[in-house]
Amino acid sequence: SWKALLPLLQGGAAIQLRTFALNAAFVTATRRAQAMDVTGVSAAAYAISLQFWQLGGVALFALQGSASILVPAALAREEDGQAAAQAVADRLLILGLSLGLLVGGFQLCAVPLLSAFSTLPEVRQAAATPVAIASFMSAISGVVFAGEGIMMGRGAWGALAKLTGLSSATMITVLEVGRRCNLGLVGVWSGIACFNLVNLGGVLYHHFVTSPRLEARKAAEKVATVA
Repeated sequence: SWKALLPLLQGGAAIQLRTFALNAAFVTATRRAQAMDVTGVSAAAYAISLQFWQLGGVALFALQGSASILVPAALAREEDGQAAAQAVADRLLILGLSLGLLVGGFQLCAVPLLSAFSTLPEVRQAAATPVAIASFMSAISGVVFAGEGIMMGRGAWGALAKLTGLSSATMITVLEVGRRCNLGLVGVWSGIACFNLVNLGGVLYHHFVTSPRLEARKAAEKVATVA
């Protein structure tokens, strides 16, 4: 029936909007990096720093899928589903922070290995600071990926899409400010950092504020129904 299909349609639409916002933000970042100079040094340095970040992100991204499975499995418990899901989510966020710090530390230690990505001294020099910024962001990414997976597991697709739209808009705004202030690749990575910080604030707000409120409301409705 349409009533049964409606949640699926809403979730699918939210996923599409989220994907569009992500693509728009990172395509804008790539365009800014490529337009910085005609020599291609900035574009090459941006590609290297993005590769560094994504190499660590592959391991951290696994937390999103794990959280999207573990949280609904805990919610399915008959007696203490909400409490169990909250406990699982707490542990996933702590795990995300721990793994993020570990991955970020490895990435920071790997900065001297930039020569493996490019033989040009100009590219290696231009990539050093962005790679350092990307390493510090891995600690944030671990929590963000875990938090996004928790939101998926709770079925908060609409809230997740809105959060991604807000973070993407923030990133594009910071990218434009960086362009006008001639901040170079630091401006680009500042935009990506703001993207992650907004997502961090959103997933933590959902976990510590929105979810407890929803649980309290459902508990009150259940008591009222029984009474």
